[in-house]
Amino acid sequence: MAYIGIGGAAFIEEPLKLLGVYLLSTGRRTGYEMNNHLDGMVYGAAAGAGFAALENINYISTMVMRQGSPLLSAILFRATTSFCHIAWTAIAGRSLGLARALKGWVHWTDFIPGLLIVIPLHFFWNSFPLMMRGWFILPVTILILYREVDMALKDEMRWGYETLAPDEA
Repeated sequence: MAYIGIGGAAFIEEPLKLLGVYLLSTGRRTGYEMNNHLDGMVYGAAAGAGFAALENINYISTMVMRQGSPLLSAILFRATTSFCHIAWTAIAGRSLGLARALKGWVHWTDFIPGLLIVIPLHFFWNSFPLMMRGWFILPVTILILYREVDMALKDEMRWGYETLAPDEA
């Protein structure tokens, strides 16, 4: 029964992380910065990283102070989960950026496609034993993230965005 409660965090955490990306994408000062799905993924990754950092303060301090775990092992234990928070919010953020690219604006319903992918991943991550996470959910997350970044980069080149980037020479 405890697994259902733990897995249920996905239904709260993922929409809240994506809400930050939505607010940036619809803000007066920041909305014009999100042009496409790669931007949505970058902002999503930033929101996921911020969430992971705050969550890790709580988890690592609890593991070290209350449970007596060594600091290094507590940090290593949380590292993969931190990556997943970043990746999941990047994946979900893609749907907001794609809506901006295709329609020119973002509506709250544009949350749905991204959340339909990441909520199950997060739910199963929290519900599965450690070994299953590493062998199944982590590779699936990496493959989805890779595929979406690859598609976004190809779209940016096709749409001519690389001509807008500054020269790095």
